[in-house]
Amino acid sequence: MKKFFTLLTLCLLATTVWGETVITFTPGSPAGHNDTANAPDEMEKDGIKVATTVGAFNAAQYRFAKNSVTTITSSVGKITKIEFTCTAKGTEKYGPGCFAEQDGYTFEPDGVKGTWIGSAETVTFTAESNQVRATEIVFTVSGDGISAPTISPAGGTFRDPVNVTITSSTEGAKIYYTLDDSEPTESSQQYTNAFTISENTVVKAIAAKDGKTSSVATARFNFSDEMFGLNDLFNTADNTNVTLTYNATVLWRSGINLYIKDATGYGLVYGEIAGKSYKQGDVIPGGYGGLKTTYNSMPEIKNPVGFNDVVGTEDVEAEVITPAQVAGPMWAHYVVIEDVMVTADGNNGTLTAENGETCPIFNGTFHTPVPDDLTVPYNVYGIVAAYQKGGQGDVIFQLLPTKFESEGGEDPLPVDVASIEELYTLVAKGKQAHFTTPLKTIHQSGSYLYVLDVEGTYGLVYGSLDATFTNGDLIKDAICCWTEFNGNKQITPIDNFVKNGESTIVKAEEIRIEDIQQSDIYKYFKITEVTIAEGSNDRTFVMTDPTGDMVLYNQFNNVVQVPVDGQEHTVWGFVTDYKGTVEFLPIAFDEDPYPESGYMRGDVDGNGEVNIADVNCVVGVILGKPDVYEGRADVDKNSEVNIADVNEIISIILYGPAQ
Repeated sequence: MKKFFTLLTLCLLATTVWGETVITFTPGSPAGHNDTANAPDEMEKDGIKVATTVGAFNAAQYRFAKNSVTTITSSVGKITKIEFTCTAKGTEKYGPGCFAEQDGYTFEPDGVKGTWIGSAETVTFTAESNQVRATEIVFTVSGDGISAPTISPAGGTFRDPVNVTITSSTEGAKIYYTLDDSEPTESSQQYTNAFTISENTVVKAIAAKDGKTSSVATARFNFSDEMFGLNDLFNTADNTNVTLTYNATVLWRSGINLYIKDATGYGLVYGEIAGKSYKQGDVIPGGYGGLKTTYNSMPEIKNPVGFNDVVGTEDVEAEVITPAQVAGPMWAHYVVIEDVMVTADGNNGTLTAENGETCPIFNGTFHTPVPDDLTVPYNVYGIVAAYQKGGQGDVIFQLLPTKFESEGGEDPLPVDVASIEELYTLVAKGKQAHFTTPLKTIHQSGSYLYVLDVEGTYGLVYGSLDATFTNGDLIKDAICCWTEFNGNKQITPIDNFVKNGESTIVKAEEIRIEDIQQSDIYKYFKITEVTIAEGSNDRTFVMTDPTGDMVLYNQFNNVVQVPVDGQEHTVWGFVTDYKGTVEFLPIAFDEDPYPESGYMRGDVDGNGEVNIADVNCVVGVILGKPDVYEGRADVDKNSEVNIADVNEIISIILYGPAQ
């Protein structure tokens, strides 16, 4: 009997091993879209899909940002094991112990391995204590291991005939397909070569191997003579409102610059797109548009409208070109120029190939950090753009860099800074910095994010922000650099710009116009008894209070209505500088945009409860730690933070708030 059970056990083990598939992910195979962990990202290989709320799967390691939630799904059977090999040990930063505890997950306290064991088609991980970085992820899957094939394009509406390809990631699998919306079987047409369709068609396909078949992949193709694409903009009159009917793929987004391609060509959308956090590879559905205009001799769309949620993603590969090919035919393309020397002088520079070919670069659009060491060659990624000085004369084509990649591809370590002033004074322009203290957000409008640091210094973060912030949110462990605009330093986001905490609301300081100085750039103010008169254009006004007047520039006119009615008003906003003139950017009139509500005395950390955590916050301030709680630590309101405030909180905990 014992021999029988031993034999049965061995048979079961043999069956398990035979029915398992091992799938290994290493950086670059597969890859995601993001180089830095500041936006959602995803990647897929052999039926395993990894999607995270904030991460970077196109970096030297797979990066899972702190507080990110990662969902791993399998379409080829149940996942029985996941093994992470990380760049640090245990609970160290980037180590496997930074994932939150969950059933089935263990890690080596003194090693770099983390292992999940179970049986599920979907597994979720949360990077709780810090960012996790992995150099390898190995998945063990029970099942046939046959992935559904990929149909390219993935369907859509087209004007011209479409060349369709079908591929399988399962080695040795055969592909069978139908074109009449019927379910394919191994008796259907076998796929051998790409084919062309020119009428409404539903393509369905399966992969088959050793008598086993995958799930069905489906792509629907429609055709219309009324299609309008990016290439049609070249023949469209300026100031024409256009609607583009093809789906578009995002090549690059930075601030209010969105570079895209569709089935007809390449283009640029310029302007705020409220509420949309597009990233490279996102597919934007047709139906978007705006006002066609010509800038630097090239067509673009401004005042964008009709931009909806993405309908899928697509791998975007940089086109390899030479410096001499940075010219008109490559305008708006996403490219890489390999093995070139870089020179830089401010925002301008030059790329030089070994054969002597050169092309100009301009870094004032994307503010990509330039490497410190310019004595070695780089692969430089970017967008080909046009420049026409003063809108006249010859057009110069130049590269707008998005990444400088050196041999080895490792990112330089950022320098730790504790404040905005330290960022500006201790870190060279373009050098990455890591904030060791939190930044508190005040107001966001698209690519503009006003912040306050622990020392009370105001700053402007300008760049691609895929997260949405409100007044009082905290950003911890931010990675950034500084750049200049109109002679004023501002912060360029690079990584970790996600909400990971809350604090008290930042209230506007009340001020009079005569007291506003050049040194108040980026500060948040409230001005009362203001009357407003028309200025020189539709965004510029003259603002007057009893002490003086100044320019009011409606930077955010898509959301702010300026009252020009001869009446007195109260205005909230930020101070800015335009070519040496101090101006005011309004965000609201007559009603506080961020009223403080529901504040509970003693609730120093603002989590809705008064408990020992609030005592710890006050003790921290007494001991000299930065006060990010904007006065809440002064519980007894005597303008000092001391042991009396601790006693007050303890009294509230024991007896409740005083009546």
